[in-house]
Amino acid sequence: MNLAIRYSTKPALYSDMDIKTDKDKITKIKKFLAFVLRHKPFFYKIKLDMDGFAGSEDLAKAVSNNLKMDVKKEDLIEIVKKYSGGIFVASKDSSKIAARDGHTFIFNMNVPDGFVKTNNVPKTLYGLITKKDFSNIFSSDIVPLSNKKVFLATVSPKEDDKNVILTINTQKTLKKTGEFYYNEDEGLYYAKFVTTDSIIIHV
Repeated sequence: MNLAIRYSTKPALYSDMDIKTDKDKITKIKKFLAFVLRHKPFFYKIKLDMDGFAGSEDLAKAVSNNLKMDVKKEDLIEIVKKYSGGIFVASKDSSKIAARDGHTFIFNMNVPDGFVKTNNVPKTLYGLITKKDFSNIFSSDIVPLSNKKVFLATVSPKEDDKNVILTINTQKTLKKTGEFYYNEDEGLYYAKFVTTDSIIIHV
C-alpha cells in the first residue's frame, strides 16, 4: 500500500492536494517513531548513537515493515521537518532522526574503557544493585544497568545491607538485541541494559 500518490516531478511524500487525506497516516507514523525512538528501539533492531539518533533508512524500513506502508527515508525527513511540530529532529545531512525528549529509558551509550563487545557470554551473570533500584526495576520491561553503574561477574557477590544480588539470564536479553561487553583484565562483563524477563528471582 502506497503512503501517498507520488509525482515524478515532486518525489516528496505529500502534495498540497493530498495532505488532508494523509493526516491519519502521518499520525500513525509519528506515533510509531515516538515509540521506537523514545521507548524500544532495540525491539525493532534500531540502534541509537550517543546523541539518540537512529539511521533514517533503518527507521523507514521499520515503519514500512510494521505499519505496512511504502515509506522511504525522504518521507520520514519531510514528516520530521514539516509535520512533527518539533517532536523529532533530523541531522543536517538527513541521514539520522532523533526524538527531542520524552524518553522512558536513558542509558549511557558509551562503553567503559577496557570493555570490548563479546558474543561469548556465560548463561548466567551476577551483579549488585541497590535495594531501591531493585524495587523499581519491574516497572518497565528493560533495566538500564549503565545508569546504575552495574558490572556483572560470573560468580555471585555477597549481598549486603544496601544492595541485593541481580541474577541475569543473559540469553533472554541477547534475544532482544541486547549486547554484552567484557573486560579481560577485570574479568567483568557490562551491559547497557537487560530485559526484566531475564532477571532470575530467587524465592
